[in-house]
Amino acid sequence: MEKSVSKNSTSLAQSKVEFRAEWSFINSDTGSYYRSGVIPGLLFFSSLGGNLTAEDVASCEPAIEDVFRDGLLTNTAYIRVVDYKDLQKIPVSLRKAYADILNRLNNKYNCHAEVTYICGASSFTKSALKLFAFFVNQKFVYADSVEDAFELINSNVQESPEDEDITVSREQIDEICRFTGDLLFGDDSGQVLPVSSDNPLIELIDLLKFVKNDLRTLRREEEASRKKLSESNVRFRDVADNMADWIWEINPDGKYTYCSDKVEEILGYTPEELLDQYRNDLMDSTSSEMFKAKFPKALALEKPVENPGSWFITKSGRNVCMHSKAVPFYDTEGILLGYRGIDDDVTKKKEIEEELRQQSELQSILMDISKRYINVPLSEVDNSINHSLREIGEFVKADRSYIFKHDFDNFTTSKTYEYCALNTPSRIQFLQNVPFSLFYKQKTYLQE
Repeated sequence: MEKSVSKNSTSLAQSKVEFRAEWSFINSDTGSYYRSGVIPGLLFFSSLGGNLTAEDVASCEPAIEDVFRDGLLTNTAYIRVVDYKDLQKIPVSLRKAYADILNRLNNKYNCHAEVTYICGASSFTKSALKLFAFFVNQKFVYADSVEDAFELINSNVQESPEDEDITVSREQIDEICRFTGDLLFGDDSGQVLPVSSDNPLIELIDLLKFVKNDLRTLRREEEASRKKLSESNVRFRDVADNMADWIWEINPDGKYTYCSDKVEEILGYTPEELLDQYRNDLMDSTSSEMFKAKFPKALALEKPVENPGSWFITKSGRNVCMHSKAVPFYDTEGILLGYRGIDDDVTKKKEIEEELRQQSELQSILMDISKRYINVPLSEVDNSINHSLREIGEFVKADRSYIFKHDFDNFTTSKTYEYCALNTPSRIQFLQNVPFSLFYKQKTYLQE
């Protein structure tokens, strides 16, 4: 249950505020700083100074969280005092980031500020805070100094001293309308129509000026971000299109959403032809089935993947082997968009590896054959020859391998040994005592 601060029974003083080094941050290069202190269970004090940057706000976050993590504000409705007298500037995006940090920590530790006393704030800063009062769900009271804030706290004052009723004339409202129109539709130079100093809505004018300044800042940041993104995309495309490798992206369904121009050189397809096509549709049956089995698992784990050899079929029907590497990529909200990968054509490498493997295997077979016949018994010669024919036939993937014995007295030849692959019929009985003339004629025909 959240405890509320009893301001009547508790006298709060600035001297009672506890500070710790780990609750503070200072940028030694710029002098910007953030400092926190607490009166446990009652008050949370902060002071900000300098021209705060995005890096400063990010560095402040651990210091702010340490205050809450130490349990000194947990389950309380505390009073907040913030000293802005040294603050020079904090852009709109950083103000929101700072407010997000406080909202998150208040929710996490079940606490909130009943009222926030703003000390030493410039009119510019006051305008910024008034706009953010609803976002941070806090009531603001403005004081000239920290000392004045503590006097207001101990007097149980929760309204700003300048709070008062005002009367506005139609002419003054029209003046505000003209000013607002100029803000909306005028140029972006920062110049605005003048407003009479006695207009009771002059504070609203300050707010509108502040809004225009923020909008101008946001537009410039957006334009800068858009330009930076565009330049980054151009650099990426230039690199991708000039690499020897094919760069691609696929969505969680496995369909291409981007292909670099290099794919046309490798597979013969233009990038446009492959968009919205399934990646595995370009593979041979073995690689396609492997992809369909492994991709969903990789997708579920959102882990990088690598395949040293997937076989693709080019537009002309040729097989090429690709070494693939891919990593998951996400949108700005952290939602998985798919995988981004790079394919390297390793066909020649695979062909060389296969040729070397075959040479090694053939060498092993020949060495085995040569050793086998050194001491083979005569009774095992036939079996050894048949075994050797089978080894050679299987190695070259032949339907048959065989040996003929020549009879030079009768000028004939006969098949004496034969290996036949599975489902290949034997022909040995039909090739006995074949005349040389017919045998060599048939051999020449086969060679041609």
